[in-house]
Amino acid sequence: MWDKWRLGRTDYILSLIVIVLGLCLSMYLHDYCNAHYNPICIKEVHYSLSEILWCIVFMSCFAVFGIYVLAMLLIFYIHDSYTIYPLLLFIPLAVLYIVQTFRRCYDSGTSLWYILIPMFPPIVLSYSKSKQRKDGERKSFSIERKGLIVLVAIFMLATIWFYGTNISRNNSVATMENAVFQFHHEPANAVYHWKTVLKPSSDEIHFMKNHSIKRMYVKFFDVSTDNLYDGQGEQPVPVATTIITDQIKTFDDYGLDVEIVPVVFITVEALRLDKPLGERIVQRVDDMCRANGIKYKEIQLDCDWTKETKHMFFSLCQEVKQMLHEKELGLSATIRLHQLRDTLPDIDYGVLMLYNTENLRDHKVKNSILNSQVVREYMRHARSDKHLDFAYPTYEWTLWFKDNKFMGILTQSDTARHEGILRHETSDFTEIMKVKNAIKQDLKDIDYPSSTIIYHLDSANLSKYSNDEIEKIYSR
Repeated sequence: MWDKWRLGRTDYILSLIVIVLGLCLSMYLHDYCNAHYNPICIKEVHYSLSEILWCIVFMSCFAVFGIYVLAMLLIFYIHDSYTIYPLLLFIPLAVLYIVQTFRRCYDSGTSLWYILIPMFPPIVLSYSKSKQRKDGERKSFSIERKGLIVLVAIFMLATIWFYGTNISRNNSVATMENAVFQFHHEPANAVYHWKTVLKPSSDEIHFMKNHSIKRMYVKFFDVSTDNLYDGQGEQPVPVATTIITDQIKTFDDYGLDVEIVPVVFITVEALRLDKPLGERIVQRVDDMCRANGIKYKEIQLDCDWTKETKHMFFSLCQEVKQMLHEKELGLSATIRLHQLRDTLPDIDYGVLMLYNTENLRDHKVKNSILNSQVVREYMRHARSDKHLDFAYPTYEWTLWFKDNKFMGILTQSDTARHEGILRHETSDFTEIMKVKNAIKQDLKDIDYPSSTIIYHLDSANLSKYSNDEIEKIYSR
């Protein structure tokens, strides 16, 4: 869970200010109480209230963690909120905690220095007895109070210096890295190619030329698992490698200037093996591009990672990005809707997949390919600190259900030979436009030009859309 916690400069300073103000307020209240309360009030009223507050509030809430966990809550904040405002809830508790601690020290005649001992305030002071004093008797804590102020001041200066040093060092490292290479991603009309053979038909070439396609994301291979029978058990292996034909070498003859982006799909099962993948993926992509005369500028990783495999995929992205940046190449990754609510991996940019929005195996779902209402629900709490491009569907399929159980995806020729319920789903143009509007309205972090990508390059499906509809999908 600690990868969700972040520290901001402003939040850090404000938190320290709150702590210091709480100390100052408690010192003032200590002197006020010391000067105005008589022994009866101290014993009968103030002590009783302190004891009740300690037993009910502080002993139940903070006895386990103590003042140091409270300080951590004041210093750190959850990454998902991006604000210090939730910390304001802890300010009254912090001030009340410190005030009661100082007051109990005064009642029991305990030195203020003892509050620096872990677990001392909530345990010892709760059961220490109040000392009787004569009228007008005051016990001065001026020396200890000054000492605590000096101690807090030293702590603030030391912490801010340490934090500032880390920021300077991190900025220096980032500056050095940026000075070496910074990936530049330009917005463009793009399309996915997700077939086993890269050989665009004449209609598909015409489509790319007619709609100014400048980038094609091509699935190169999948990374799955297999038992290699070598005594090492399950191992990650490349499967479903795309056959690349000489057709792409003729793009220039058609006046096409299309950038090829290699895409590697990684199964969750391959991630769970927790085996080295980064170098092998980059090397295989490089070999395939070199063999087919493809000059690539980036690699894209496609993976439906979950909370269980999140850290594995994030580590893989860091490894691959470092290797690619050394070659002055970039790294992108596909982002599912449910992943957008989480932190994103260390990538140069992401592609938000606005399709497969619902579970295709659920017989109650009307259209699992695209549902604008589902997308809008995800967008309500979505945010991104990475550049995002957007991929929209243009495909269709027929799903086969028998006894309300999902049996498979059928081709057009298979639909007549199966009993049960057949659910035909399409990528409705109206739904696509509703999703585009939802993105503009609800995803507030998008204040930059982004690319629109169509999934995928298939003339049979694309022919069902007019040129005007395709242009509206690509419009920004």
